[in-house]
This record gives sequence, C-alpha cells and structure tokens, in this order.
Amino acid sequence: MEAHSYLRSRRIWLDGTREQVSWVVGVNNAGMERFRADRPEDPRNAPRGRWEELAVDHVFNIVAIGTKETLERVVEEMGPDARDNSIFHLQRDTYQPEDFYLEIAPKLASKAEAVLQLKRLLGATRLVVFGDNLNDLSMFTIADESYAVANAAIEVLEAATEVIDFNSNDGVARWLDLNADHGLPVT
Repeated sequence: MEAHSYLRSRRIWLDGTREQVSWVVGVNNAGMERFRADRPEDPRNAPRGRWEELAVDHVFNIVAIGTKETLERVVEEMGPDARDNSIFHLQRDTYQPEDFYLEIAPKLASKAEAVLQLKRLLGATRLVVFGDNLNDLSMFTIADESYAVANAAIEVLEAATEVIDFNSNDGVARWLDLNADHGLPVT
C-alpha cells in the first residue's frame, strides 16, 4: 500500500518518560516527508532503520498518511476486534490539504478520557478545551467550554462553543492570555 505510517509511542505520562514519534527511514511517502519537514527539530523524533525497531510497548496511537482511498481500505481491512476496541479518525490534514491522516487508538486513549483523568487528578471543577482536528471532538462533548481555532476541520468548528484565532496566529495562547487566571497578585 502507498500509505506509510509513523508511530507515536509514549509510556504512561505519569512515569516521567517522554513521548516519541517513530518511523522507518527510507519508506516514507510524500505526506510523511511533509509532516517531518514541518518538525525537523522536534525532540520527540525517533527514526528507526527497520520496522522491527519500532517501539510497540505503550503505543497510544498510530497515524498513517496517504490517500483517502488507501486509508479507507486500511479501515475496511481491520478485523472486528480492532474496529470494536479502537477509535478511527480519517480526515484531510488541516495544514497539508493534499494529505489524509488515519489515526488509530484504543478506545480508552481518547482525548476525552485523558482530560477527564487530568480533571480528576487536579481537582478541577471546570473543563475548557481547544481543538482543530476530529480527534478533539470527544473532548468537546465532555467540556464545559470548547474552542476551535479558525483553521479547524469543519466538524470541529461546528461543535465548538466559540471559534478563536488561527493556530498560525497563536489563537490558543492569545485566548489563554486574555482569559486565564494567571495567579498573579492584583495591584
């Protein structure tokens, strides 16, 4: 198949290890090359020489980049167990519209599950989230407020409480600067 993938692997975030983005060098398609070109100095980069060297422990998602048709075939070819126990997000890339991404993750590895766990650990009473892609929609359904950046996927824009400035204009950082309690003393 012409879709090549990269793996994001991370040990459980509480144990102090770092996230890694791994791929096999030399088998990348144009979409993967564009992805990597946007992140040349990413400290998570962990290239591998062979498929057997990709980490398989503690993988929290797999992302394949390719044509829509190829990625649809990947989903169709997954067995019923994988379809019943996994989350699949197939979408056109927000930033590279010529590319399609297929994200696959265990059902319990959704962003909603992660932010609910953080909310409990922090004792937070209110949940405000930000998103741009389909994998953010699960968070939007459980949040008190959800903000989509202006360049988000249409489904995310429609689900948002409000739309804020583009990612490229630091929309989330600007919103936080204007709206978050920074804990600074009032003078």
